[in-house]
Amino acid sequence: MFTYCCENCDQSEGLDLGDVTLALCPGICNSSENTYIRSCVWLACHSGFRCAALNHIGTLNNVQVTSSRLFTYGGTAEYAAMVSKLMALHPDTKLILIGFSMGGNIVTKYIAECPFTANRFTLGISICQGYDAVQGATLLLQWNGLRRLYLYKITENMKKLLRSHYDKVVLPHVASGLVDEKKLWSSTNLLSLDDTYTRKVNGFNTVEEYYEFCSCRKLLSEISVPMVFINSVDDPLVPNSLWEIARKYAEEKPDMLLITPKHGGHLGFMEGSFFRPNSITWLDRLIIELCNAALKLYH
Repeated sequence: MFTYCCENCDQSEGLDLGDVTLALCPGICNSSENTYIRSCVWLACHSGFRCAALNHIGTLNNVQVTSSRLFTYGGTAEYAAMVSKLMALHPDTKLILIGFSMGGNIVTKYIAECPFTANRFTLGISICQGYDAVQGATLLLQWNGLRRLYLYKITENMKKLLRSHYDKVVLPHVASGLVDEKKLWSSTNLLSLDDTYTRKVNGFNTVEEYYEFCSCRKLLSEISVPMVFINSVDDPLVPNSLWEIARKYAEEKPDMLLITPKHGGHLGFMEGSFFRPNSITWLDRLIIELCNAALKLYH
């Protein structure tokens, strides 16, 4: 279910960090094998941290799913299972929870939904998430910043995963009459795919109801753990209007921070030349700096 890296190397900046675990949650259709996860894990391990990265259901080609569905955009059960396993394996570890894009939404929801384990969490970091799936779905249909093109690509990636695990996650629902297979494969955007497949398989009456369930927006006030939100101003998928809700809470809550770099795109934050970017990104370094700062401040 998750990929585990425990080769703790030299402590960064000469700090005695103790036992610290970073629990990573990737973005939509992504897993521990994606480049941005691998580069973050590499730097974290070489900075003295243990890492675990969730593999969303259906995202690993060499692992067959055992459920009748893929991951959801806001379900926290799989991430919660990973964190629980980490706490059982390492009862004294300090946990830092980090989510990327869709994973940022899941991490935020999980922290808000689990106040009874909040004392185990040092920090939560959410990167490039959209907070409100209902509002975000409408914005993704627009052509501003080529969002509609990105949406088409994401939809095709979802369909690719569905085809990869067809016998488990599609065929039973087609056979039962729940899903119209022709409509499913003809979907050109996530709203259509989610209305035809995702919301039905997960037991929701409408796609709006499903998106409302997935959104962390309504739970931000419940967060009791220090939290950092990172949203770049030039993110083509997450326009500024979506992260204004995070700004509101960051202004009101002393342990909540919103960082809005001018550039970075959606999980980009590359450094170096255009043709030969550095393998370690600005975001990777920022994550380590935030982790070190939180450990100094709260421990």
